[in-house]
Amino acid sequence: MRPRYSLPILVAVLAMPFAPLALAQESPPKPTQQQSYLRIVQYVVPPGKADEFQSVARQVVEQLADLESTASFVCMRSQQAVFSFILPMESIGDRARQSGALVEAGRALGDAWAERAADAIDYMNEFLVIARPDLSYVPENPRLSPAETRFMHFDFHYLNFGTEGVAESTAKEYAALHEKVGSDPGFTVYEVVGGTELPILIVATGAKDIADFYVNQQRVLGQLGSDVAAIAAQRDSVVRRIDQIDSTVLPQLSYQPLAATAD
Repeated sequence: MRPRYSLPILVAVLAMPFAPLALAQESPPKPTQQQSYLRIVQYVVPPGKADEFQSVARQVVEQLADLESTASFVCMRSQQAVFSFILPMESIGDRARQSGALVEAGRALGDAWAERAADAIDYMNEFLVIARPDLSYVPENPRLSPAETRFMHFDFHYLNFGTEGVAESTAKEYAALHEKVGSDPGFTVYEVVGGTELPILIVATGAKDIADFYVNQQRVLGQLGSDVAAIAAQRDSVVRRIDQIDSTVLPQLSYQPLAATAD
């Protein structure tokens, strides 16, 4: 029997802020800046229910616009019909502040909407991450602008417990090699600081679309040459597994009022 999610739970979970459209193409914050959180909420949708889920999610976006809410989030969809909502948080307290506006939107949509939403969800995952600029690499003049980045490739590195130090030094070597050859695109590393199966490091790489990502991945591997083999072997010695997720940004299910105002 699939778990069901009531309207207050669904809306409260969505009531967390969201990240910029191009997670991997924006320059990571300087180490001296206050670190921000990203809360990632993933909804796994049953077979045949993707259209229904998108319909109810679109209603939330429209309701937020009608209410002129300051809430903010970006939605991405994987090839496995997993919908990820990424929400930026300057502090843990932001969740409570933004949840009020989203709960208001959910109540306005009513019980019928809540039932439809519950039927369109199999289960959900949720975790909290922070960017690690010290492990990331951003080229001086990125090939793509944030507006052009509509696809994200994520590598979830599930580390063996106690190997975080080796993993971080390996990531720094990898970033340094990219900088040495001047590769493009760059990538951003995120550390999962709240969730299950910790420790986890996530490597996020942006592209125009899935074809653009894999074409450029092969080109970059050629640039890195044989030096990358030793780094990969060191990485493999500390990871339990690596999960790869390809996701496309869905602007129609994203809500970024400040970005819209800037445009």
